Amino acid sequence: EPLRTFQHANAVRGVAFTPDGRTIIAGDRAGSIKTWSIDGGEPIHTARQSGTIQALAISSDGETLATGGTDKVVRLWNARTLTEKLPLEGHTAPIYGLSFQKNGERLASVGWDRSLRIWDVRSGQQLRTWDGNSDDIWSVAYSPNGTRLATGGSDGTVKVWNPETGDLVSTFVGHK
Repeated sequence: EPLRTFQHANAVRGVAFTPDGRTIIAGDRAGSIKTWSIDGGEPIHTARQSGTIQALAISSDGETLATGGTDKVVRLWNARTLTEKLPLEGHTAPIYGLSFQKNGERLASVGWDRSLRIWDVRSGQQLRTWDGNSDDIWSVAYSPNGTRLATGGSDGTVKVWNPETGDLVSTFVGHK
């Protein structure tokens, strides 16, 4: 049996827990973002962006939320108030995956344009970009120590990258 049900008016495409595990943040197909106490009740905060939210991530300190989707813009938000901080522009197609480096200083974004981008979270500056997988890239994850980045996409591979140089470290195959 479900312990709690949190309702969005549209399909939820991205969801994350805050680091303390007490709040859930969700984004949906209509661009709606809501924060919920794990204890239930009405949303604590709501916000909206244009387009569908395909991905969201929260920094390890719980201060910054990143969203990305069909409007091709990564947006940084104050995770506690859902006040927008910075738009990060550069993708030429929808964004499907986001991952913060553990210290929260860098953010990786990937998507339909097959590119992998690294952003400075404080300034909003794009630090580097390179072509990733040979097809859409659907997911991205920083390693716990921040020295590697993994991507997965429609081509069925998982690729491991050096985020400082953009060099491919290894490729794993086997998914169909």
